[in-house]
Amino acid sequence: SINRVDLAHSIATSHGIGTPKESESRYPDVSSEQLDISNLGEVLEDIFTVHEWIQLGLALGLSYHGLRTIEMKHHQDPHHCRTEMVRDWLKGLGNERSWRQLACALDSPLTGRTEIATMIATQHRV
Repeated sequence: SINRVDLAHSIATSHGIGTPKESESRYPDVSSEQLDISNLGEVLEDIFTVHEWIQLGLALGLSYHGLRTIEMKHHQDPHHCRTEMVRDWLKGLGNERSWRQLACALDSPLTGRTEIATMIATQHRV
């Protein structure tokens, strides 16, 4: 039996979700300025309602193994898991770290959070 996390990993892998080239073609007016760990609070505030943190992490280019490690370490607590996932992404463990990449990851078929992607795109225009 396949669980939703394994299914999400399978979908992300087969569709190349979260690749840098995808971010170039979507949301072209959103800032591509590099984010870093100092942006942690702001990013977490913007994605506070995203409970699909594993799917978002995959779409951001984080490794499936790393996400499962976060899940086990934090006993599946979604708040702590989401925080650690974003921290890892901002430290450079995934794809490009920009508002554009975050918007693309949120709008990907894997996460389907278009409304949040649109909000980020509106707030962080170039």
